[in-house]
Amino acid sequence: MSSGYATPIRLILDDDEKTAIRLDATRIGMSVERKTGGSPVPFSGGRRFGMDLNMSNSVIVIDGVFVDDTVSAAAIPGTAGVGEIDFGIQNNNTFGQTVPDVQTMTGNTGLAPATIYELRDKDDALVIFLVIDDFATNGTGGGVAFGASNNAYLQVGGSSGTSWLIRGGNGAGGYATNAQVAASIQHLMANQSISSVALTTKFTTTLADSSNTSRTAGNNEKVVFTAVTAGAYAADGVVRNFENTSFAAESKTTSFGSDPVTSTGSNRKSAGDKVQDLYGILHNTIRGGSAKLSTVASLGLPVLMRMAGATASAFGSTGSDPSEILDPAQRSGDYPIGLQIPYNSMIQAPDGQLYTARNFFVPTGYKRKGEKGSDANDLSADVEFSTTDNYTGIQGTVKNLEIGYDAGEAVYRFTLTFLPIDMIF
Repeated sequence: MSSGYATPIRLILDDDEKTAIRLDATRIGMSVERKTGGSPVPFSGGRRFGMDLNMSNSVIVIDGVFVDDTVSAAAIPGTAGVGEIDFGIQNNNTFGQTVPDVQTMTGNTGLAPATIYELRDKDDALVIFLVIDDFATNGTGGGVAFGASNNAYLQVGGSSGTSWLIRGGNGAGGYATNAQVAASIQHLMANQSISSVALTTKFTTTLADSSNTSRTAGNNEKVVFTAVTAGAYAADGVVRNFENTSFAAESKTTSFGSDPVTSTGSNRKSAGDKVQDLYGILHNTIRGGSAKLSTVASLGLPVLMRMAGATASAFGSTGSDPSEILDPAQRSGDYPIGLQIPYNSMIQAPDGQLYTARNFFVPTGYKRKGEKGSDANDLSADVEFSTTDNYTGIQGTVKNLEIGYDAGEAVYRFTLTFLPIDMIF
């Protein structure tokens, strides 16, 4: 986790890719100040009275260095993205102790429609829809993954169809178990083709035990998809669940992969380049919603009126359309919105390893005791940062940056002050 002289941390920017600026930290200071107060009460024998309303301020101060990128003699291979569907964990359960019900996932209870997952490749092209459904006939296609006469999945739309039904319902007598649904998907991915293209050319698929610690060992309730082609995935990752999300099994991307580095010098930056990047951003950046307001205000009343529905001709103007004025490219996607600071965790380390890397997080919102500490921090340190998930890093922004430089040196020193803040406008 250390680079030899510093610990690499990541400052996250507010663009679609959640671009990360690497900061090499030589010292990290984190402080919390709770607003408890305390006032002496007369005639009480010196007692003090206070109220704790769970209000706190937090500051993170990072000392570090900017150094030149090193030159590598060899190209760096890309890594493959990995996603999973864990049928031992219900999607909306933070602790991971609630198990999804197959009957509900099929939509049979009337509480929700069938559960739908989609797999996409690194170019964001759809590979297959996986639909957990209830149906009574075997239909055509498919193959036996469990039971001598029970087709585990049913192809829909012929050999070129991208939607496949996974038998979860009781049409063939009794609901499938979570493990049987997982086995059906694994069997389908290993044996079928779409438009004469074998699914094994897109993903390799294996079964693993659920991450839900309340499940028995050897349950094989998790399906793990590993992309055959290396390369970085979009922010939505490998597996996406877009229907029946409240009652679905948990799906997530455990690794977004990385693109290969074929040129060792084309993207290298000096320490000065890195200083200028961050120095320039902090001098002139604004959060997306605020940028809309400031852009419109700078263009005056006619634009405000046009946004309310009036035409440009009413003001004798032939200016840009408001949709163009507020184009995302003008909204500044370089606002710093998060920080990922890795640490070594023993309690999360897999068998046979002493440590694994996790990111520090701030457990704001309504959290129970077990959700605030290291026991709940089960996401890898290289997880994609998200403003909707506390466990992916610390939300906030940069308050102050100080840079020091001694003439003739190739190293710049910096001190950065970061304020954890959940909502910034």
